[in-house]
Amino acid sequence: MSGDSDGRDGAEAVGVQRMSEPTLSEQREYYDRLWSKLARRPVKHQHLKNRMYAIRRWVSALELPEGARILDFGCGLGDISNLLSSFGTVDGIDLSPAATEIAAQRFPHINFSHGDLFEEPIEDRSYHLVVSSEVFEHVATERRNDFLNRIERLLAPGGYLLLTTPNDILSSQVHDLDQPLENHFTPDDLRNAVERRLDVVKLASTHAFAPLRCHRSRFWQLLRMVVYAIPFGRWFWERPSRAGLEGMYLVVLARSR
Repeated sequence: MSGDSDGRDGAEAVGVQRMSEPTLSEQREYYDRLWSKLARRPVKHQHLKNRMYAIRRWVSALELPEGARILDFGCGLGDISNLLSSFGTVDGIDLSPAATEIAAQRFPHINFSHGDLFEEPIEDRSYHLVVSSEVFEHVATERRNDFLNRIERLLAPGGYLLLTTPNDILSSQVHDLDQPLENHFTPDDLRNAVERRLDVVKLASTHAFAPLRCHRSRFWQLLRMVVYAIPFGRWFWERPSRAGLEGMYLVVLARSR
């Protein structure tokens, strides 16, 4: 369960569950292997870059207090934690010990810890901002409500949650869905889930516009090959773009009541 990569009870499940729900131990073992493998890759995936672009833009618009405390809830290898460190003091937590060990080596100015996101002892009402990127879809159906309850308790009065998760409208076309647990959400599903605990301020989406077309058309695949051969062509092709509520990644900003 990690972020560099639910609001209803099990009987009222939202989103689309992609696979059977594994145990926490099975998930931890999977992500230890995954993060150890990804750490050997020198270039960040463009999808991570696009999410980081959206997170930076949204956080920059917030009026966080000086010395704000920020929690990266499901921090993975720490790239987003590092981004957030320009806005305040950041703590990162993840289920995977391998991920947080690597993250601590990469970004020693950030406090990383590993543990069960639901059980790890963290002081309530202690964070002005909690960011959770690409974690919510990996939460077991029966624990979605617990996940949001935990975040709500961690937020200081008036504190913000910024959450990203795949948009079920498009994700089935572009995601391999090979992680142990995948529960993707439509915009309405995500809003309904978050509004049970927090006030939704904004809901939008972001995605790499052109790559989506490549999953549907041979013509776009050939055009991509041509553009990639041009200097800066890859950046132009994969640049983040806003897409209303039809982009690859949903982004929701909510505030504690």
